Amino acid sequence: MRPCPACTGFIPGHRSTCPHCDRAAAAPATGRWARVGRALIQVLGAGAAMATLAACYGAPAIYDTCQDQDGDGWFPACYDDQGVCDPDDTNCDCNDHDPAINPGAYDPPDGVDRDCDGKDGQRPGGPLPDAWVPVPDAWWQDDAWQEPIDASPPDASVDASAAVDAAP
Repeated sequence: MRPCPACTGFIPGHRSTCPHCDRAAAAPATGRWARVGRALIQVLGAGAAMATLAACYGAPAIYDTCQDQDGDGWFPACYDDQGVCDPDDTNCDCNDHDPAINPGAYDPPDGVDRDCDGKDGQRPGGPLPDAWVPVPDAWWQDDAWQEPIDASPPDASVDASAAVDAAP
């Protein structure tokens, strides 16, 4: 619909005369500047609609890197001494969508870096040799403490064939 140039009525888009005063409607503007004007009006109208919706329902949510998303107490980007968010801080939560992964988490050797140090956890003392299984110092069995005969690995400097030949 467009306004009638002769009266206060409006002319439907499919008619060429005003239904109120029967005057001929002006031809719609064509050309480059007319298209630019219509596009500008559409953009301004959409912006006004977005501003109205934001005023009614609030602004759209954004991902704040200084908010703890998984609730584990560690932030994906930590604050510095002045309370300013520092996204380059390396002592921060490396996965803020999993509360079990943070710099204070226990990191078992399971193939997942859970304490955000850049590598998977190791057992105390480093990794186990491929051929050895740890044996406890003692265990409770048959109502008594049992001890292993020898839990230490063999000494590599001993020649095993010499030990067999020397046996009585």
